[in-house]
Amino acid sequence: MPNFTDTTAPITDQLTTQAPKFIDREACVCDDGQFAPLSQALSDYWQAGGQEVLPLSKGDNQLLSADVVAKSESAQNTAPLPDACVLVAISDEPVPRLLLTRRAVNLNSHAGEVSFVGGKRDDADASSLSVACREAFEEVGLNQHHISLIGYLPMQMSRSGLFVRPVVASIEQSAMDGLIANQDEIDAIFWLNFEQILTPPVDFAMSRLVGTQRFTLHTPAWLGDDGAGEQVVWGLTARILANLAEIGYGQVYPWYYRLRV
Repeated sequence: MPNFTDTTAPITDQLTTQAPKFIDREACVCDDGQFAPLSQALSDYWQAGGQEVLPLSKGDNQLLSADVVAKSESAQNTAPLPDACVLVAISDEPVPRLLLTRRAVNLNSHAGEVSFVGGKRDDADASSLSVACREAFEEVGLNQHHISLIGYLPMQMSRSGLFVRPVVASIEQSAMDGLIANQDEIDAIFWLNFEQILTPPVDFAMSRLVGTQRFTLHTPAWLGDDGAGEQVVWGLTARILANLAEIGYGQVYPWYYRLRV
């Protein structure tokens, strides 16, 4: 079993723990392997002057606060550093899968929800990649040596107002069976077939308490299974996957949060 508190794991030159300047994203193109076209598409997005932070829709957003929407809009003219980074990890196998987790139910935020591995940036972090790799090791025991960078997606805003940078990477098939959930943070690890994000998400309805009133929230979602039952991939995690489908594969899905009494 991996030692989830071990901070002495080998660090490559690319992933040093100290650096004079944080590197949010760097030029990256994989020139071979099955993810080379995806890597090229992500690189082309940045070469064409892609947005660093995706704006949030006002017209079809009844869940995210006005302050969060305003913060995302004000960031369009700046280049903020990410508050947190997540690893969009795709298995390098004949039928690729996405690494997802179900967060522990005792956490203060997003308890019990589906998420990528990832977490907040520390002052000592050298890059978005190092943040994502550190968190992947802490949460599921994924060693960085099994991770190969594919590219970066634009930052998106979380419901709490954090700028989140998705780091897209492949992981070696040999590392998949050895992943173990850190029970302090993760209740379960599961895999979503990568091809699912290339088909439109379903319109999913769930009960949500907003303030003191309970609503039915309608939003796009993909459905997965962690072995213990159906898991709903929605919210920021699903928005990131939708953006990956759009930039990487030209699949555009309308996005919304609609509250109904």
